[in-house]
Amino acid sequence: MGIEVTIAQARERLHLMQELVENGVGRGFIGLPDNAAQAEYDRAIARPRTMYSSDQAINATKAGVLSCLQKKNKPKYEGMVLLVQAPLGSISEERWFPMIEELKEVAAQLPFAEVHLVGGRDMGPQSMRLK
Repeated sequence: MGIEVTIAQARERLHLMQELVENGVGRGFIGLPDNAAQAEYDRAIARPRTMYSSDQAINATKAGVLSCLQKKNKPKYEGMVLLVQAPLGSISEERWFPMIEELKEVAAQLPFAEVHLVGGRDMGPQSMRLK
């Protein structure tokens, strides 16, 4: 048995960290998927920081996790454990729990023996077994 690890919204987080390092100030959310063109990320970073809603964060997080699950749906992962790390700390628990059922349905179709969603260190340990 092996373990496969993937990160939801990895490109967004990379751009957010780069902005913080380069400017000393950064934003907390961009809302673009990992497969967005670099030009879209460049335009988003060039715009002034703006507020974002909980719904925007939830939708972006859910889309990022679903994208990770779809990319890992390959027979070579049969019987392995999948860990999907996602920025769950930007969403309160009562807000992200409703998306768990949809994620569980998708995870059930994967060849992995187990699928776990784990949050970052930003809001303490968070994890949820999806399969």
